[in-house]
Amino acid sequence: MLGFASLALMANRSRAILTIIGVTIGIGSVILVSSLGESARGLIVGEVSGIGANSIFIEPGPGDGNRIASRADLIALNMRDVEALKRLPELDFAIPYIQGNGLLAAEERFLTGQIVGTEPEVQIFDNFTLTAGRFFTSEEARSGARVAVLGSSAAEQLFPSQDPLGRQVSLRRATFTVIGVAAPQGTKFFQDYDKRAYVPYTAAQWYVFGIDYVQFIAARAAQSVPVSVAQEAVEWSLRETNNIDNPRGEPRLDNFRVRTQEEALEILKTVTTAFQALLIAIGAISLLVSGIGIMNIMLVSVIERTKEIGLRRAVGATSGDILKQFLTEALMLTFCGAVFGLLLGAGGAYVASLILDGQFDRWKFSLPLGSVSAALGVAALTGLGFGTYPAWRASRLKPIEALKYEN
Repeated sequence: MLGFASLALMANRSRAILTIIGVTIGIGSVILVSSLGESARGLIVGEVSGIGANSIFIEPGPGDGNRIASRADLIALNMRDVEALKRLPELDFAIPYIQGNGLLAAEERFLTGQIVGTEPEVQIFDNFTLTAGRFFTSEEARSGARVAVLGSSAAEQLFPSQDPLGRQVSLRRATFTVIGVAAPQGTKFFQDYDKRAYVPYTAAQWYVFGIDYVQFIAARAAQSVPVSVAQEAVEWSLRETNNIDNPRGEPRLDNFRVRTQEEALEILKTVTTAFQALLIAIGAISLLVSGIGIMNIMLVSVIERTKEIGLRRAVGATSGDILKQFLTEALMLTFCGAVFGLLLGAGGAYVASLILDGQFDRWKFSLPLGSVSAALGVAALTGLGFGTYPAWRASRLKPIEALKYEN
């Protein structure tokens, strides 16, 4: 049966090759999208997991996220909230973040980076050390000292072949003295942490951004305290400092949102899974198109080989034999396309991963076996599904009528 099918396909190799190409593109696109989607999922999960399972984030805005945030919502958090959180025994620390992109300049050299106003505990939260100098103190953070700690890339680009310590750097036209250089951190959350400038939160508010609120607060639950308990303590503390009458703790009445690392991870997993499913669905459309191509070539083949079918029936071949032969041909087309598609998709994903690995530190090549199995299974179903009707038509031809057929 395989021999007959191979000879039949070789006799019409041009159409067979075009059909195989269609299947190859369909399977290859599914494998490529699945691989890149899984790699992106691993990157995002790794980024979030790297901040610690007991991390807590507080951001301003409607507590349930179901209404449009007003300006009052967006400026709801301030240092009074931070100081109240610091007093909670359920937390190790709480730090403010006032940040935004801006121009970093020094000695006629310029760099677009991120300016972060915060407190010394940011070293613990962002998990980095210094390669030179020191970090600003809590007293400097409160007093608005105009000192800065530069990321490794920022220091290198602004002060090439120079010691940046003690030199002046302009952050959005406000002048600061460099007192430290952070060790390389790489890319986190799709941001280049090495192009950051850390400054006291008061200095960021007064001299850089001209605001009196904080954009969000980061906290860490005490080691012996469950994160859910710490999260609840944070919510009640913020309701008290913001004078929110919410005895039942209904999120819709709050002007802040409290998220844990676990919640963020679940949200990101859901989003990446949905996005990956969407891309796979788009890739599956090309499989549908290639399936229609298989049906087309098989129907044309049935017409062109009508006399051959009649002759085979005349010498004893049954309807089942004819059905099996044409189904075998359809499966061979899809199998060849699936193999080439697997190689094309995996190869494309590997090359893309090599490129993306240079952009994202945690990007790793991934080829999910489940997606490979699913793609090959879909290819087999495509061959059977779109090859069955032409095979059935061929098997239903009457020997005498087939022998009389003229092309």
